[in-house]
Amino acid sequence: ATHVPLPGVTVGDIGAKLGYNNMDNGFLSLDRVRIPRENMAAKFAHVDAEGNYHSTSDPTSKKLAGLTMTQVRATIVQLAGRALAQACTIAIRYSYVRVQGFDEHQTREHQVIDYSSQQHRLLPLLAAAYCFHFNGLALGNMMDEATALVVSGAPVPPALLGELHATSSGLKALCTTVAADGIEVCRRACGGHGYLQSSGFPELSGTYLQSVTVEGDD
Repeated sequence: ATHVPLPGVTVGDIGAKLGYNNMDNGFLSLDRVRIPRENMAAKFAHVDAEGNYHSTSDPTSKKLAGLTMTQVRATIVQLAGRALAQACTIAIRYSYVRVQGFDEHQTREHQVIDYSSQQHRLLPLLAAAYCFHFNGLALGNMMDEATALVVSGAPVPPALLGELHATSSGLKALCTTVAADGIEVCRRACGGHGYLQSSGFPELSGTYLQSVTVEGDD
């Protein structure tokens, strides 16, 4: 096999991105190409020979399909805490090592973390990182509870599904926005050193920014 695309099929890479370039993102274009119905993904829906669309009649499959999106959001919430924690770790460690200005006796230089303005910038973000992490875990536990009910065939309380959808959607938007903005705050808290590639911020920021867009723009 040559792996050359068939006539009418065009594939390619979308090109370099702002970050997250370890993940390949491609495109597919079909020009007057007929896909046999048996080759189409049809676990939860299918198109019959007359071209009519049919969704699955299995209520369990429908619920599992919806829970898949919720599970992705729960993971995003937890990863927001991890990314923000990385940024806080870099900035807070830097603030303990970096010194600027002398004390009133001119005998000791202040660590940057001694300044209340630096504490006000960084410590609330550190607290937020913990909050996002444990909220992600709690959301994951709710997901496991709902999934277990669906798989067992037991009735799933509508309130549980509604709470999962609303909570995961709201937390996804909140956590990714705060984390993305917080990474930039941490970078700036490191002064010019935060702009260096070796600081870790350029890669962290460029890679994390996609989370604000994925699964719906915040």
